[in-house]
Amino acid sequence: MYSSTIDSYCVDYVRQNDRDRFICALFSKGDVRYYFLVLSAFNIEISDILYSSTEVMTALVRIKWWREKIEMIYSNKLTDADKITKELEVVIKSTNIPEILFYQYLDGYEEAVCRDEYLNIEELEDNAAKTTVNLIKMILTTADIKDCDSDLGQTIYHSGIAWSLMNNLRNERCLNSRGRTFLPKELLQSAGIENVLSSKNNLALKGVVEHMVKVTQSHIDKVKMLIRNIPREIISIALMPILAEFYLKRICRRKFDIINKEVGTISPMMQIKLLLYKTKICCL
Repeated sequence: MYSSTIDSYCVDYVRQNDRDRFICALFSKGDVRYYFLVLSAFNIEISDILYSSTEVMTALVRIKWWREKIEMIYSNKLTDADKITKELEVVIKSTNIPEILFYQYLDGYEEAVCRDEYLNIEELEDNAAKTTVNLIKMILTTADIKDCDSDLGQTIYHSGIAWSLMNNLRNERCLNSRGRTFLPKELLQSAGIENVLSSKNNLALKGVVEHMVKVTQSHIDKVKMLIRNIPREIISIALMPILAEFYLKRICRRKFDIINKEVGTISPMMQIKLLLYKTKICCL
């Protein structure tokens, strides 16, 4: 077991590149915190492929590289490895993360880089189930929670979907600059928008975003109904959708304009609110 985060490349990497998960991970203890952060570093590497690659084939090659590294770790054949892969090997060897979770997660990202559009919200939720939900399942496995009852299973599912949908909205501005969108085609067509990039109907576009916010909030509300029933040692996982709600409120305050106004990053006030929420839940 690796109980220290001192001198960990992954910890510093997440601190600098994913403040959301870094802050949420701080609410975990001991080894689980470290595992959470290493898996988050791995997630940064994979999600960066989706948002930074300009060519599909390049993105697929990068994902294939990671797939081969995972295979090597599980088959004890890993030799030459970068810093993140080395620490990921420590996590895999120290826990019981099913290998299939990594492959399903990578399958989801392969699908995402190959798609130019999503037809409806259900398709976005399906991809979130393959990617973000499976990442949460990996983190959950490191906490060695053996009894995954229906409440916990639903909490994991809705937490992953809520975070993914919110993150899609937050990254829409970046995707737009690359000629892509994660706004569902059916919603855009219903609003009379043929192309997000060339649309001059900002009011209609904001209406689409507002609808996405409502759907995302519905997943968060389900988590808030279930959160008191999950083991306290994994409360940090369920804090992700609570943080997502803070971002949704920011989007609402900015009148659903996610194209011209950046959604932004976690603020000190958000961090304080997360701490207060966690304290409240743990006292129930």
